[in-house]
Amino acid sequence: MDDLVTFLLARLDEDEQAALDASWDGYDSGRWTAHHHEQHDGQWVVIDCHDKAVTGVDAQAANDAAVAHHIARHDPARVLQEVGARRVILVEYATMCRLRDEAVARIEAAGDAPAADDLDAWERTQQEVSVLEGPVRLLALTHGDHPDYREDWRP
Repeated sequence: MDDLVTFLLARLDEDEQAALDASWDGYDSGRWTAHHHEQHDGQWVVIDCHDKAVTGVDAQAANDAAVAHHIARHDPARVLQEVGARRVILVEYATMCRLRDEAVARIEAAGDAPAADDLDAWERTQQEVSVLEGPVRLLALTHGDHPDYREDWRP
């Protein structure tokens, strides 16, 4: 699973950089909002919290108001929060995998007389890994079209 965690951390780094690049000051500039502006031929624009227009929406065949609201909803501040939350999940998962593997190594090294603490550590961490593995695989599924995504990660 190390490859899966590495893959996801790289995608989070990309998402974080894109969010930072989209911010006015290179950092979390606040929430974006969608506004209808008559002076722009009735066009919708997405505006950041400092009232700077980010983009006009010309959705052509789509509902431009819905598109503008969708863009605003996925502003840099929200993306950065999501990246942070997903990193916490990945770090917890990677930590539990590492602790499980260390317990397994100690159990194997002990041969026929493994320590009770090591057996307990293996059981506890294996349960944690089992609980987290499904959600981690689901996080990866959102990148299923990435060239580095592996089918064996599919839930």
